[in-house]
Amino acid sequence: MAIADTMKSSLKEYAALDDNALLIELGRQLESIETDFNSKDHLSAALVPTVKPDTAALAGPVGDKLKKIAWQFLNRFNRTFYSIMCNPDDPDYKAIHEGWKTSVENLGFVLAGVLGAHFGWLPALVVVLASLLVKRFANDVYHVACKLWLGEIEDLEKRAGVLSH
Repeated sequence: MAIADTMKSSLKEYAALDDNALLIELGRQLESIETDFNSKDHLSAALVPTVKPDTAALAGPVGDKLKKIAWQFLNRFNRTFYSIMCNPDDPDYKAIHEGWKTSVENLGFVLAGVLGAHFGWLPALVVVLASLLVKRFANDVYHVACKLWLGEIEDLEKRAGVLSH
């Protein structure tokens, strides 16, 4: 199977995880890179992950530690991620925006490619990061749409005299 196909499949699997599981997996990948770098002759994160992590095995104190590692990493690159996703002047914004227009899956794939090219990060890391960012972006858009919709409903009800505020 081509790497692109494997990455698309992995992105779909990882996108199904909740944010907490993705944070733990990001921390696990980061810790794995450090461990592999210092003790092995290859980096397991150089391969696209094909199996979802066992989130039950990573719960509790281990999961808390991995989430802390993930948050430190995310906070370090937070402004750059924002620029890539939201700043029209960023050189990668156009590709991201085009991916977003087509589908959430395509956005994840484009974002993974941009993160890999921009930072030179390993496939296992970009799959988790792209999944986290896409979920955040999709959830925020969803919640904003719901908030706007509720505002419209409330405005209509006020005009109709339904609400007695």
